Order: sequence, then structure tokens, then C-alpha cells
Amino acid sequence: MAMMTRILLLAVMACISTVVHSQTLWSRQGVTPVVYFASPQAVCDAYAAESGPDWSCEYVQLITVDNYKIKISNTSNYSISYATSIESNCPSAYVYDFTQQSCVPEDLCSDKAGQPSSDYGHVPLSEFTPLGCKDGCTTAFQGIGPSWFIENGKLTGYMEGEYTYFGDTCTVGTQPSTGPAPVESCGPDQTGGTINGNFVCLDQNGPTEPDPPTQEEQDKEDEILQQQEPPRITQTDRSENTVDNGDGTTTTTETITETFSDGSTRTTTNTTTTNADGSTTTTSGTSTTGGDAERQEQKEEEEENGNFTDSGCQVAPRCTGDALQCAIARQAWETKCNLVSDTDEVTEADVMAQTGQTQTVEDYFDHANPDNVIDTEQLYNPPTASTASCPADISVTTRFGNFNFSYQPLCDLGALVRPLILALSVLIVAFMFYYALLRTF
Repeated sequence: MAMMTRILLLAVMACISTVVHSQTLWSRQGVTPVVYFASPQAVCDAYAAESGPDWSCEYVQLITVDNYKIKISNTSNYSISYATSIESNCPSAYVYDFTQQSCVPEDLCSDKAGQPSSDYGHVPLSEFTPLGCKDGCTTAFQGIGPSWFIENGKLTGYMEGEYTYFGDTCTVGTQPSTGPAPVESCGPDQTGGTINGNFVCLDQNGPTEPDPPTQEEQDKEDEILQQQEPPRITQTDRSENTVDNGDGTTTTTETITETFSDGSTRTTTNTTTTNADGSTTTTSGTSTTGGDAERQEQKEEEEENGNFTDSGCQVAPRCTGDALQCAIARQAWETKCNLVSDTDEVTEADVMAQTGQTQTVEDYFDHANPDNVIDTEQLYNPPTASTASCPADISVTTRFGNFNFSYQPLCDLGALVRPLILALSVLIVAFMFYYALLRTF
């Protein structure tokens, strides 16, 4: 029985040691009301200050571990008293505040405000949160992003920056870890490269050659080519104008305009200047507008600068110019057409079969069916705000007495910093969008 009692007492003492936070408090012996100080020296200094402006603490002498002799004096008098100590026994995470003369929550975060809580690095967008919690203190992300990297052939976004302590306490949540910049890599059977300064992944076997046209497509193209006969001249107009320049020279301008069967025109201008000594100088110029001739000039320009022709998803595209750019353009065409094909193949009947519905969308939202009327007032009726209250005090009874633990200081602190946290959260999100727009545009 004695052994059981001893074990129970040890267990109770162990629990008490985890609940309380011990501090040594010093006070001047025989003085009421009792005022506690952090050290015997602080007791002596306070005693001197109370005695008058010309009083000072002369010495503090150790008598026992919990008892010191203190002496104050001025130019003509002195006084001796004693400083004694007790243990504060403040609850866990509380410390004794000598200004308030009571136990207050221990502030472990205010001194960390503005200090980095992580190394500068990259956080994946899948794990990113603007606010975090580390070592019981709130943290906020400061940086830019998103930055995009290719990992195993897939585009992955990262935020670049660091988390810094916010100065407030927290009890839940975690802070994402920052890491080094990811190394861009490609998937199997691919190789990496740079195009216009951007990292891209290409197939090791080179760009895929377009499929040869079907017989139907070839016949249609041949028919179009047979219908395109060379243009012929249908009309020719000539005009001539001579101008006396007044200095003994004359200028004769001859204009020849030829009209072709495809609607195009070709204008040739011959300018002849006759000098005073009878010698002549002739210059010529030709311009073409409209019809096949202009299209031929455009074709030659496209072949020189490169051109990509997309005739829809039923006909393979044609590309001229740089082979690598053509491969990228064809890959984009295949992706677009695959998406269009997947979307076009899904019908309302397919959706009804998969979901087990027997009504079409039009029948379901028929106003004649009262069961399908949507009450928008009830649907969008915002919920009323609930009232919150601070938890009740916790009372702990031990052999040393009753101890009450109040949540009110924490509740008051939460109500005080709540507007600041909300405002800073909005500001942080606004900066995130701002930097994202800067990197995008």
C-alpha cells in the first residue's frame, strides 16, 4: 500500500511539473502588499527609490539561498532590510510579469518578427501556402512567382522566396519547406534544348514527319491545280506625257498598263529625259497588284521567312522554314486537334448513359416540371454569423492549492491581432498576383 501511494505521489508531482513554470520571485520582508521583483538587487533598488531621491542601494549580502540582506543609505542615514524569495509556479507557457504582478502568457514570437524562418528557395505550388506556422509562431511568405520548370517532361510551378516570422503565436498548421531550384529534365526518349531562351523537351528521334495525304486529298489537290491556268493579258493601255523643264531639257513619261485574266495588273513606267545637247537618259520601273502575281510574291516571302498553314484537323498542316519551329508548330496542332476530337466525340447520350439519367437537359429544366424548379432565394441565402465566446477557465486542484487557468488573455490577443492578420493576408495575396502579372506580361 505504501509503495502504491508513493507511486501515485510521484505521478502527481510529475504532472504538476509539466503544468507549472517555475520562476524565483523576490520581495522585501515584512512589507504589505507584497510586490515581487526579479532579483535581490532589484528589491534593493526599489527600496532606495521609495525612500527618496537621495537614497541609493549600498550593498546586497547573501545570508541563505532564499534570503539576502540589503542596505540603503544617503549622506546622513542608512536602513537595513531583507529580501526573501518564493517560486511563482506559473502555468506552462506562462511567465510572471513584474509589471502586472501576475502570470501572463510567455511571448516567444515577438522577438522573432521579421527574421527568416527558412532558407531562400523554391516551394512547389502544390504545397505553397502564404501563411505558415513554425515553432509555435506564425510565418509569412515573401518572394515572387510562380516560376515554371520542366521536370520529367512535365511543366511544374514553384514560388521563389522565403518564410519570415510574423511575430504572433500559432498552434496549428505547418510551414512548407523551401528547397533549391529544380533541375529541368525531360522524360524518357526525350532530350532537352533551348528555343528562344526557353528550355524545351524534344523527341530523340527528331520531329515526327507529317502523314502522307490520302488518295482523296491528293485527287482534290490535283483538281485544284488543273483549274489554275497561267494568267493571260486581256487588255493593254498606253499613255505618254512630255513636260518642258524650262532649262533646255524635256521629260517624257510613258506608262504601259497590262491587265491579266486573273484580275491582276502590271504597270511599266519608262521615263526619258532629253538634254540640251540631244543626249537622253531613260529609267524604267514595274509594279504588280492583285491576282496570282501578288500571291506569288507572298509565297516567295513566306518561303523565305517560314510559314505554317493550318487547314483544320482533317488535313495535315504544311510548314516551310525552320525545321525545329515546324516540329513545335505541328506538335501544337496535334494537341489542339486531339482535344477537339475528344470533345466532339462526347454526346449528350453518352453522358446520360454514364450517369443513368433518363431525361435530357432540356427536359430536366422544363418549367412545366415543378420538381426541377430551383429556389434561388434559398440557394443563395447567406448564413448568419455565429457568436463566439472564450472557453471557460480551467481549475486544477493539487496538494499545493487550487490553480485557475484563464483563456481570456489569449482570446483578447486573438481579437486584437485578427484585423491585422486579415489585412496582411490580403496584402500578401495582392503582391503575389502583382508579381505573377509582372512575370507573365
